[in-house]
Amino acid sequence: MHDFHQITQEIQNSFNSVKDTYDNYSEIQQKIGSELINYLIKFDKNSYENILDLGCGTGLTTQKLLESIQCKKSDACDFAQNLLLLATKRLKDFDTVIYDSDFHEVLNKNKNYDLIFSNMSFQWCLDIKILLSLIYQKLKVNGVLCFSIPLNGTFKNLPSQSKNTFYDIKYFKKLFNQIGYKAITVEEKNIVQTFPSFIEAVKSIKKTGANVLMNNGEVSRHVPFNKQFAKSEFKLNYNIGFFILKK
Repeated sequence: MHDFHQITQEIQNSFNSVKDTYDNYSEIQQKIGSELINYLIKFDKNSYENILDLGCGTGLTTQKLLESIQCKKSDACDFAQNLLLLATKRLKDFDTVIYDSDFHEVLNKNKNYDLIFSNMSFQWCLDIKILLSLIYQKLKVNGVLCFSIPLNGTFKNLPSQSKNTFYDIKYFKKLFNQIGYKAITVEEKNIVQTFPSFIEAVKSIKKTGANVLMNNGEVSRHVPFNKQFAKSEFKLNYNIGFFILKK
């Protein structure tokens, strides 16, 4: 069994290793981020006193967010220092305060937010209930949480030993109600990427750092090679939850 620190360190190392490849291989993450921003724009006034992006990575989606809404102050965080080097350059014109920290560290600072945003990062949290409860505490009255996350059914074509398990949408609905959120947008959408081969599909995962397996408390960065899919076209599916919640 691996403890909390070991698993967290492995995830951090994986993302730190993809500084030079993340932007070029994160097409699906960028697409999901753009769609999440569109959901937010349709729902809300899009003018905020201050916002926080949790798990900003290289800042690609953060930049799109800040170009799409109005805010006086913006913060962003990630615990992959190498990715933050790119985010710092990308977000310098927005005067964004960037924290080299994990979700819990930045949320425990003496700050409250009108909008907390996160694109495709909460799946790396080891206790989503604690995280969502802490976010609720840090939102101002009528504050908004906007996030996307892979749901059960993601990577259904990969061998079971090669993928993490994900929560289903019913779990999140129940959790939102328990914590006290008012659900504004709850959407589930399946997005498919087609690759020339299984090898290229796995490469697309590894090159974005999303290749740490955490099932049953064990952690591994090895995705087994499957000869069956070696040369034939292969599809990767992402079953994504899009959520906008209000305090």
